Amino acid sequence: MAGKKTRKKATSGDPLLNAALSFRKAEVQKLWFDPLEAKSACREGLDALAPYEAKLVAEHPGLNYNQLKALPEVCDRLMGAQRAARKVQIRDGITIPSVQEALEWRRKLIPLAESLKESGAIDARELARIRAGAGPSDNVQDVRDLVGLLGPYRRSVELLHGDNALATAKEKAQAALEALGVISGKDSKSREAAELRDRYGTLVFTWHDQLRAAAAAIVGYRDAALLVPPLKEGRTPKKNEGGTTPPEKEEG
Repeated sequence: MAGKKTRKKATSGDPLLNAALSFRKAEVQKLWFDPLEAKSACREGLDALAPYEAKLVAEHPGLNYNQLKALPEVCDRLMGAQRAARKVQIRDGITIPSVQEALEWRRKLIPLAESLKESGAIDARELARIRAGAGPSDNVQDVRDLVGLLGPYRRSVELLHGDNALATAKEKAQAALEALGVISGKDSKSREAAELRDRYGTLVFTWHDQLRAAAAAIVGYRDAALLVPPLKEGRTPKKNEGGTTPPEKEEG
């Protein structure tokens, strides 16, 4: 009985693209780190391990170290795929107005929430949870959470930002989340562009994890992060962001 296809078709002559397409759909993670930061971390790790390359290749024949040396190039591919995905979104007119309007409300509400936190009026842990997110979806969701957190202080918000400020912020956040849903789930070109971006991101994460394992072979797991920095400080992807939660603790 024929099963469902679980991998993208490989493209001959492009080993990096083939590697990105080789992941099963369930293995692909939504992009959770900045490609430029990741490139810097990978370069630093490769530079730190360069004196040990011969030892690693000789003592760990299962390690494809030449493949890992391509990590900076994979990060460049990821940046290109990320730009391409954004171009599709902008061209289709889906995200820019509504998301930017929602994010502007986040910028307005965070300072007031911080002030109330300092006075002990709101829970510092709850505000920290809200601020811990990253990426458009998380930041837009922050607006909805801030509206709930600041609800008891509606008059203070309106004194700063006008009548019905919280209702307006909630409305803008809802519109932005709906727009982001269109990008991720309904428009085929946007979905394909985002998937290629996420596949390259998953490849960077996977090979970076192998680079960390190579460092661990030299200095032990406890000190591996000293040679190979994390892809992003402060955050690891959530389980619901695609695939499985990465094992490294960077946050993230």
